[in-house]
Amino acid sequence: MAGCATPRVDTGTVPPGRSLMAGWILERKLRNGAMVYDIGYRVNGRVVKRKGGTTRREAEAALVLALADVESGAIRDHTTETLSAYATRWLERRAPFIEPGTHSAYRNDIVCRIEPTLGGVRLRDVTAEAIERAIAQMQQMKPRRGSGRATYSAKTVNNTLTTLSVILGAAMNDGLLRLNPARRQGGAGQRRMRVREEFSEVAYLVPEDSALPRCLRPSVPRPRRSPRAWRPSCQRSARPRAA
Repeated sequence: MAGCATPRVDTGTVPPGRSLMAGWILERKLRNGAMVYDIGYRVNGRVVKRKGGTTRREAEAALVLALADVESGAIRDHTTETLSAYATRWLERRAPFIEPGTHSAYRNDIVCRIEPTLGGVRLRDVTAEAIERAIAQMQQMKPRRGSGRATYSAKTVNNTLTTLSVILGAAMNDGLLRLNPARRQGGAGQRRMRVREEFSEVAYLVPEDSALPRCLRPSVPRPRRSPRAWRPSCQRSARPRAA
C-alpha cells in the first residue's frame, strides 16, 4: 500500500517469560505518518491479529491480557462474524429447546431491534458503550405497523436487552467473548442493563368512586413516609391497651 511501511516484528516488546510464538507486536506506519502497534497471537491454532494501541505500552498491555485470556480458557476460539450472524446461529441452536412463542419473541427482538442497531458490529467488538448507543436508537425507533405507540416502550427495550444478554452470554460459554458487555460490572455484582420504566398516568384517570372493583383498579403510587428517628425501646411510649 502506497505510503505505508512494511510492518516489522518488534521482538523487544514481547513480555518477559513468553516466546515470540506465543505473541508478538507489529509496528505499523499510517498514511499520515503516525505509528500504531498491532498485536498477534494464536487461538486454537489460528493466527489472530488485532489493534494494540497507539503506543507501545498500550500494545504490551493488550497483548498480556489477550494471552492471559487464551491461557485461562476464557477465549478458546476466534471469530470475525457479526453479532447478527452469531445471533441467527444461536437462535437456530435454541429452537429445539424453547416454545414457539419464546422463539417468536427472540426472533422479533433480533430482527426488529438488535439487527438494526448492532447487527453489523463484529461480535468481539460489541462493548457496553456500543450497547448504550443502541439503546438510545431503540428508544427513538418506530414500532412495527399496528402499534399505537410512536416509539418502543421501556418494557420492550428491556426485553430486548434481556435477549441480547442471553446471546452474549452464550458467546462467552462458546469461548468467543471474555465478558458479557450487556451486564454491568462492579457494585453488588453483575447486573443486566435496563432502562427506566416510564411512569403511567392511567391510575389518575380512574375516579375514586369508579364502579370497578378495588382489586381491578390501577394502584396509585403513594409518597414515601419520612423515616422516623430510631430510639431505644426503653424510650418508646407504650400504646394504651384497649379496655
